Amino acid sequence: MEVSPERRRQITLGAFVTLVNRARYDEAVTLAESAPIVDWAATDDADGHDAAIALIALTLVAGDPAVLPTLLDGLPHLDHAASSDALVQGALRLLHLNRPDEAIRLIAQ
Repeated sequence: MEVSPERRRQITLGAFVTLVNRARYDEAVTLAESAPIVDWAATDDADGHDAAIALIALTLVAGDPAVLPTLLDGLPHLDHAASSDALVQGALRLLHLNRPDEAIRLIAQ
């Protein structure tokens, strides 16, 4: 049985979101590195939106919050409130990491 590319995308994005939701961050990072999760998350549909939120969460928890502006630029379907919230959360994370200059730059976005 062959799986269509769209179904493969849905399955992979669903797995990615599940890994992030279950705090299995190392596995989520590995999956994001082995599949075009960021590209697929940019699609303006339910799967893309869920994956975009999971990508933001993963970046805040296990990545570098300073890259959020670049990530958000690639997710144009997110509403302004979600993007703004991500930037504030990223700035708070940077402050906790003792990176105040980067936090200030993030807030200025």
